[in-house]
Amino acid sequence: MSNPTPPRKSPDQLWRTEGTPEEPQKPSPGGRRPWGGWWSLIVTALVVYLIANLVLSFFNEGDEPTISYTEFSKQVDAGNVSKIYAKGDAIQGQLKKEQDNPEGDGKYTKFNTERPTFADDQLWEDLTKHNVTVTAEPVVQHRSFLSNLLISLAPMLLLIVLWIFIARRMRGAMGGAGGMLGRKTPPKPVELEAGQKRTTFEDVAGIDEVEGELNDVVDFLKNPDAYRRMGAKMPRGVLLAGPPGTGKTLLARAVAGEAGVPFFSASASEFIEMIVGVGASRVRELFAEARKVAPSIIFIDEIDTIGRA
Repeated sequence: MSNPTPPRKSPDQLWRTEGTPEEPQKPSPGGRRPWGGWWSLIVTALVVYLIANLVLSFFNEGDEPTISYTEFSKQVDAGNVSKIYAKGDAIQGQLKKEQDNPEGDGKYTKFNTERPTFADDQLWEDLTKHNVTVTAEPVVQHRSFLSNLLISLAPMLLLIVLWIFIARRMRGAMGGAGGMLGRKTPPKPVELEAGQKRTTFEDVAGIDEVEGELNDVVDFLKNPDAYRRMGAKMPRGVLLAGPPGTGKTLLARAVAGEAGVPFFSASASEFIEMIVGVGASRVRELFAEARKVAPSIIFIDEIDTIGRA
């Protein structure tokens, strides 16, 4: 007994095919990535950028001790401050000579301090008197046009990414390969591999009577012109009834293999959807694909499921 090749099922189809010419997927022109790949790259880049900023901010945090404003004023009066950097009331500075930290262990050269809002001293005069280099930065910085644009577009971009993520997760429930979220282009035909075996009557055992009745269908598919000249018409369908595991699907595949025609296999449950019209569109799409390679055979498994739904 030969080992027939099982039917193929493309990720873009809801049915399995056997004996149809299918062609392999080709890379996009110019090696460009699909939109899904670009979105993944963008999201990955944003995550890496945020993580890098967090890591850099962690390592860039200075280990300068925080001293009291009184200690800072004392060092200014002593002429031991070389430069300071001020932003609002926050002050960072560097001493000329290392000093003991009165509020902690060890010594310090660089320091942080905070100028009290109620302080009414002559800090500026003292700094200029002792030739301290002063650098200041406004509390409210004016952002560039590009920064404002990115900040304004960030929420919208996040919503778009979230919508695409939800749409992909719900695509199966909203119509499988197409549905309400847009129909995918069916895969292009590829040629069968050399030596690929089809299912034939030699692979079916125990139902010789049924094989005999189906031989007429096989002969008609092989020689349709001879039957048309006699005025005969091809049966529109064959109903195979029986408990599970008795070989109904295998027999249908064998008919297609003996006749050498494409075979399409689908489950009736795949055509039942909560959304009206989706199941019907799937049926029409299946028959349209079968007509492209006619003559062909469509096998719908568990068709009674539609009547019970």
